[in-house]
This record gives sequence, C-alpha cells and structure tokens, in this order.
Amino acid sequence: QDVASSETTCYGRRVFATTAYWTLNAREMKLLQAICIAACSLASNALKVLNVGLPRTGTQTMHAAFEMLGLRSLHSGYAPWSRIPACNYEFNNGSFSDVLALLQDYDVASDEPFELFYEEILNELPSAKFVMVVSEPETWYESYVNFAEAQDLVHAGTALLQHDAARYHRRGFEDALNNCSLARYLGCEFDRPQTPAIKQRCLDGYKKHVASVQEKVPAEKLLLFNFSQGWTPLCNFLDAPVPSEPFPHVDRFHQTEDSLIAWLASKRG
Repeated sequence: QDVASSETTCYGRRVFATTAYWTLNAREMKLLQAICIAACSLASNALKVLNVGLPRTGTQTMHAAFEMLGLRSLHSGYAPWSRIPACNYEFNNGSFSDVLALLQDYDVASDEPFELFYEEILNELPSAKFVMVVSEPETWYESYVNFAEAQDLVHAGTALLQHDAARYHRRGFEDALNNCSLARYLGCEFDRPQTPAIKQRCLDGYKKHVASVQEKVPAEKLLLFNFSQGWTPLCNFLDAPVPSEPFPHVDRFHQTEDSLIAWLASKRG
C-alpha cells in the first residue's frame, strides 16, 4: 500500500490530507488539496466568538468593538428577527440546527438569548471562543432598572408593544419571545415595580449565569473582560491587531426598540 500525503494552508492553519490504499498522481493530489481547502473554508464561516455576557453588561459596546475588528457581529437587539429561531429553541423545543444556520453568516453573536448557548456552541463549534464582560451584580441590576425606566416598561408597557405596528402582531410576537427578553430567564421582572424579593431573585440568576459560564467553558477559551483594560486583552485573545481608534462606548436605549418597530411595520399588509 502506498500512502499519499498533502499539506496546504487555509486561513493561516496547516491542513493535512492523507489517503492510503492507492497512489495519487499530481492532478489527483491537487484535487485533494482543493477539497481540504473547501472544507476549511466552510468551517471558517462558523461562529468564532460568543459573547456570553448578559444584556446590560455592555453588549452594544462589544458589538461595536467586534465590528471595528472586522468581525461580522450579530447583536440580537439590533436584529430582532434573529431572536425568533433562538428563542424558539431555548423556550419552545425548537431545533438548534436553525440557530446554527442563522449563525453561519456571523463571526460573533451577542445579547439574549444567544448568551445562553455556551454549552451548545462548545459542543457544535469546538474552536469557538467566549467573551464575558465583568460587571458587579449590583451595577448590572441598576443598569437594567434604569433601562426599564427609560423605556417606561413598568408604567405603560414597552413603547414597542404600544406602537400601532407592534399591536398588530402583539399576541403572536409576545407569546413567542416573552420568556426570552428582559432577563426573565434569570428570574428577573424588570417590567414590574421592584421589590427586595424580586431584586434578590434577579441577582441570584445573574450570579448563577456567571458561575455556570466559568465552570463549563474552559479557561483558555474564555476571556473575562473589563472595558477599563482597553483593546489589548481582547485583541490578544482574538489574535487581532489593535486598532488605532479608542475603544468604543455605545448605549442606545431606543435603537433596539425602533429597529423592531420598523421590522414589524414592514410585515403589515
């Protein structure tokens, strides 16, 4: 038996192909190399980074930073349609294959409910990396309370659900995504007046998520990130050059809502 071996590169990685039982001629060897490169190219379209930080931990800022690094970033708040297959999987026995199909078009995914999928991504995409912004639980909670107040979630319901276009779709949309928003999956109830018991349950859910990520994601695949550190640790972790621009800071309270309203409005008629 002869063994034919080929080595080539794909996206900076060496690719080996070895076949036994027959001898390949030069033309066949080139075809084998092309197959290897094609397979690697398909793999390169898989998600590279999952932001496992919860909403209100700076997911909008991280989205901007990822884009500045040249990554195709999905922030579900800016692309609300992306939440439908993800929420369907997480809370309605949907298929994770639908989520993977969606993520093929992106290098990074952030915001709810994608931050909950770290175990699935570990299993399906073992080369993926994970980033989690470090935030004190009380700071995170107060940020979410302020967000809810700014959106007037407590007194009037979200402007999204009061909007004429949204009301047209309200029941189906609300039923599908209710468990998937406002960190309800943590036990939080930001659309209600806060009580000590509600607050404590919410903080416990936050801490449980952070602890679970650190327990289940291998340390070498997880970056615990603080914005005060700037670009360097993030770029080192992602093997990316450090941009000349300052690290961004983005927090658009109403952009997510307006984006969803426009999307729903386009579905009328």
